[in-house]
Amino acid sequence: LVVRKWEEHACLLLLVWATIHPLLYRQVGNRQLLATSASIVGGLLLVLAERSRTSWGEPMPRTQLAGRLLSTCVLLFHAFTPLWTDLWEGHSPSDSLATTAAEVVIAVGASLLCGLVMFGFKSRWSAAMLVLCLFVADSVLNPFWTLEMTVHRDLVDAAQFFYFHTLSAAGALLLLVLYGPGTASIDESAGPLPLVAVKANE
Repeated sequence: LVVRKWEEHACLLLLVWATIHPLLYRQVGNRQLLATSASIVGGLLLVLAERSRTSWGEPMPRTQLAGRLLSTCVLLFHAFTPLWTDLWEGHSPSDSLATTAAEVVIAVGASLLCGLVMFGFKSRWSAAMLVLCLFVADSVLNPFWTLEMTVHRDLVDAAQFFYFHTLSAAGALLLLVLYGPGTASIDESAGPLPLVAVKANE
């Protein structure tokens, strides 16, 4: 994918891996892993759809729509996990009204941005903002560089895994910024950025 050779075959292989690796690691119940894997699958679908458009002139709108929907999974997971935890486990004594209000604001804001991406309205700007939010959240939630390897080896390995896995999900949203939402969207006239279009035609 990096060198843009045999992209279809590479995407299909990565799609298979992203789909089955929660099963291989026996992590089907790990919601964070499933959400990030779904977002990565969404990014790969966007690559396949764009490759089809540039190579054969077929935009594959359903594939683009599926890619947009899946690419937001990791953001929705991180936005709603604190609220879900409060509802499921109950508020801890340290929780304050301000904390709960902040969680609600984050969940509502992320939902609005993800909704814009899903419907394909101002999706490039929305996806760019989601990438920034996801990068900040990833750095806060998985700061493996702050952990001492000799003391917390297992924690470091887990934090590294989820940090780079989530970073890959952010790459899926960047593909949406580059290629646009596709024809199955409100912004159906938005195609790839000019630089991408020029490179694709070379």
